[in-house]
Amino acid sequence: MNQSTCVMSLLKFHRQCIQSSMDGDKIKLAQCNSTAGQLRLVESIQRKSDELKIFDSAISGIEQEDCSLVNEGLKLLKYRLSISCDLFQKVWDRLEGQRNDTSQQFNTIPLWEKSKSDLSFVDSQLGIC
Repeated sequence: MNQSTCVMSLLKFHRQCIQSSMDGDKIKLAQCNSTAGQLRLVESIQRKSDELKIFDSAISGIEQEDCSLVNEGLKLLKYRLSISCDLFQKVWDRLEGQRNDTSQQFNTIPLWEKSKSDLSFVDSQLGIC
């Protein structure tokens, strides 16, 4: 898989994650009775909508070879991946600390390691275009 295909795959995956989260927020908004809750959900939906536009532009930018669009998408992706790394690391550490049998090995790569790998890759791609 070449580098632009990897970047495209990461952008599409994270775009889909945002879309799914936004769809969930829309369902919550339809069921929310609290004005404050509705306001938070509307703001969240708007922010996610803005992020979707950035990812869509970056995906189009790869196809059009527009480096500025791709780099904007990579910057957002880097930000989201850094948050994911921190979150997954904390969850992993908590689960690791609660494990009773320390000889037991997990069969999967921790999500934070995958996020770190993706983050390193995205960081290396910024500005290359």
